[in-house]
Amino acid sequence: GRVFWYNRLDDLARRIIMNFMFDTNAFDKVIENLAEFERIKNNNNFYMTYVQEQELMDIPEIKRAKMLSIFSMIKEENIKKIPTTTFILNHTPIGSGGLGNGKVYEKLLNEGKTNVNDALIGETAVTKGYTLVTNDKQLYNKLLKYDIRVMTFEEFLSQI
Repeated sequence: GRVFWYNRLDDLARRIIMNFMFDTNAFDKVIENLAEFERIKNNNNFYMTYVQEQELMDIPEIKRAKMLSIFSMIKEENIKKIPTTTFILNHTPIGSGGLGNGKVYEKLLNEGKTNVNDALIGETAVTKGYTLVTNDKQLYNKLLKYDIRVMTFEEFLSQI
């Protein structure tokens, strides 16, 4: 009897759908680990915002083929594009951001306000209840400091 229940719990745990937002740098890792990603994609939801899209568009021309393969993968894997939860004047395209209170965004900004994109991605992930997947050490540590769900791509692969 006990083994049966453990197996049922294990099946149930596999059916729980998780929501993840990828930081721009995580898309490189998805491409490098596509077979592994294919295995887990159906049990989870994946999101991005205009910020990641713009950062990918800014990849230098010399790496254009890589950028195009990332966009192709995003389309094929049905990674959903959602608005950021805060609209930043002269930064957020019309229709690409919400009118959130910006509290998390303000916490995540560094003193020089040079990390607007990271703060927008982090705030959107936490406000929506998603786990952010990033290999940006500064962003990762800042999110951990505020108890925001975050993991590196390697942690993501090992826990899913």
